[in-house]
Formats: sequence, C-alpha cells, structure tokens
Amino acid sequence: MLIIRSEQMQAMTQVWSDRLEQTLKDHVQEFFPLSAQEAAVLIPAARAKAASYDLYNERDLHRFVNVCAEEGIDFDLKPENAWMRTMLLDPAVSSPSQRLELLTSTREHQARVQADNASLAAPQWLR
Repeated sequence: MLIIRSEQMQAMTQVWSDRLEQTLKDHVQEFFPLSAQEAAVLIPAARAKAASYDLYNERDLHRFVNVCAEEGIDFDLKPENAWMRTMLLDPAVSSPSQRLELLTSTREHQARVQADNASLAAPQWLR
C-alpha cells in the first residue's frame, strides 16, 4: 500500500502550483502585450481573485486570466462591469465554471455584435 505523507502532498501541490503559474505567465505574454514583469504581477493577483469566485482548475484559471488581462485586474469592481460580477456570483448557476463560461460567452457575443455594428456603420464603399 502506498502512503503519501502530508509533506509529500504539499511538495507535489507546490510543484503543480509553480508549473501552473509559469504556464499562465507564458500564456499571457504570448497572447497579450504584457511584459514579464507585468505578467508576474497579474498572475498571482488574478489567481487570488479567481479563488474568490471559487475558480481553481487550470482551464478556468486560463479563462479568468484572459478576462483580467483584457479588462484589468479589478474589472469586477468597475460600475460599467457590474453585470460581470453579478454573473460570477449568480446563485442560480451552481457551478463556478459554468458562471465563468456564461461570462466569457457573453463577452464574446458582445464583441461580435460591436464588430458587426461597426461594419454596418462604415460607408458602403469601405465594406
């Protein structure tokens, strides 16, 4: 029988956490115009904020970090983004992952609508 001591579990958890931190930093630097220093500040802050919404798995953290990189770390405190905070805390949706999915899909829909509206507003000869 294999027995894992609490010290071993803590060491494995730390390795996983460090690997995830680096993966998130690499992701942010690849897809957003952030320096290594900016990424080093953003990632721990975004992970802490994600935890406040019960978001812990790697996929959710990537998606949440994307929102933070695009909207700012305090996006959920801005009055114009009150709907985002409401979505992330919606008690009618039981899973934190599902709440994040609703938030990101709503943001993507809004971006498509804005792009479509902008193209319709352009003069005919520019389309």
